Amino acid sequence: MKKDQIAAWNPAELYLSNLSIDCVIVGYHEKQLKILCTRFEGLNGWLLPGGFIGKNENLDDAANRVLAERTGVEGLFLKQFHTFGSLQRSWEHPVNKKQLAAYEGVSAQTVKWMTERFVSVGYYALTEYSKVNPKKIEIESECRWFDVQELPDLLLDHAQMVHTALETLQLQLHHEPIGFNLLPEKFTLPEMQALYETIIGKELDQRNFTKKLLSLGIIKKLNEKKHIGGHRSPSLYKFIKRNYNKALKEGVQLAF
Repeated sequence: MKKDQIAAWNPAELYLSNLSIDCVIVGYHEKQLKILCTRFEGLNGWLLPGGFIGKNENLDDAANRVLAERTGVEGLFLKQFHTFGSLQRSWEHPVNKKQLAAYEGVSAQTVKWMTERFVSVGYYALTEYSKVNPKKIEIESECRWFDVQELPDLLLDHAQMVHTALETLQLQLHHEPIGFNLLPEKFTLPEMQALYETIIGKELDQRNFTKKLLSLGIIKKLNEKKHIGGHRSPSLYKFIKRNYNKALKEGVQLAF
C-alpha cells in the first residue's frame, strides 16, 4: 500500500478504534530464540507484527490473521498473554511524535485515527523456525527474524512486550506445549535440553533431565539417528502427544 493508497484509506470504516493486536512470534534455531520483527515504510525503527481488529472479526481470528500474513503458516500455537495500555502507546506522544513522517500526505482524519492512543492485546505464538518464510505486508519494507539477544531498536513499548512474553514462556513452560511447538518433529535429547536451558536461562543436569523425560513417557526413541559429522550420531526422538498433553494438564515438571 503506497502513500496515495493510504491517503484514500479510511480505517475507521473497517476496524475498531483505539484497540490493536501485537504478536511476539517466537522461533528456535541453533540454540537461539528468534523473534520476528517488521519495519514500516517511513518509520526509523522496528515493530512486532500487529494489526487492527475488524468490526466483524473475533479477537483470536484477528490475531491468527496477523500470524498467517507474516509467517505464511496457518494454525500456529497462539496464546494471549497481556494487555498493554500505557500513556505512551500513541504516535502523538512526544516520545514517538518524530516518527510521524510516515504519514505525510495522509488525510488529517486518517492520521488522527492511526496515531491516537491504542490499547494493544499481546499474543505470543510459537513455531518451528524452519517452517516460516517471513512475509511483509504492503505498508512494510522488511520482515525478518532476530536473535532475542540482538533485537533492533523497537518502537513504542514493543521491547517491553518481548520481555513480558519471554517471562510468560518461563512461567508456562510446564503447562503449555512449548517444546512441542518450537522443536522439529524429530529431535535429539541434547536439542531438547538446549531449548529448555535457553528458555529458563540456566544449565540443567543432563542425566537428571534425560531420566525425568523418559520416566514421564512423553517422548519415544525412534529407530533413527541424526548424523552431525565425525562419529557423532545421536538417536532421534519424538513427542508422544497424548502423554505430553496429559503431563501438561497435570502440571508435571518437565524441567528442573
